[in-house]
Amino acid sequence: MALTEKETLILLNLMAAGDQAAARKFYQAYAPVVKGFLKGGGWESSLVEDAVQATMLDIWKHPNRYQPGGSAKFKTWLLGIANRRLIDLLRKRPKQADESDDEMIATDIDEGYSRMHEAQRGSAVRQCLHKLKGSHRQLLVLAHEHELPGREIAEIMGMPEGTVKSALHTAKGLVRKCLERLLGVTTR
Repeated sequence: MALTEKETLILLNLMAAGDQAAARKFYQAYAPVVKGFLKGGGWESSLVEDAVQATMLDIWKHPNRYQPGGSAKFKTWLLGIANRRLIDLLRKRPKQADESDDEMIATDIDEGYSRMHEAQRGSAVRQCLHKLKGSHRQLLVLAHEHELPGREIAEIMGMPEGTVKSALHTAKGLVRKCLERLLGVTTR
């Protein structure tokens, strides 16, 4: 259920006045957006759910923090909060040994690209994207699925625009290497 900017602002104002029906409508409209963004990062379901709840609670408690006409569009502002809540939750977790993205992407499958059907190529791309971890996957989702410009991605992710461009380049390179391994060809 997509809301217009005007409808969103009305809901935020009603939430500021304590209207719980407005909060429910806001949740119904935007929790799926936040969840889709966070799931795009490849995080486990329980962490995604916790981050969605933390995001919605933060906005419910402070709906007046969004300033229309400011530097950020509403969706950028919303996803920025979601990313910060996710980072907060990750910081609270015990540290775990994590494999590098290069190691995660390594595969022994060797099939010729020319023999693969379109569905198989699409499957290979999805498989490679799924193997990316954290910010690399989120950056690709924001850039390609949400079609956001680097400036907005930088704001959402809380990083400089140059870092976003560099990390996107790295993420694309990791996907390219994975595809080369999966398909047995050079993709350049």
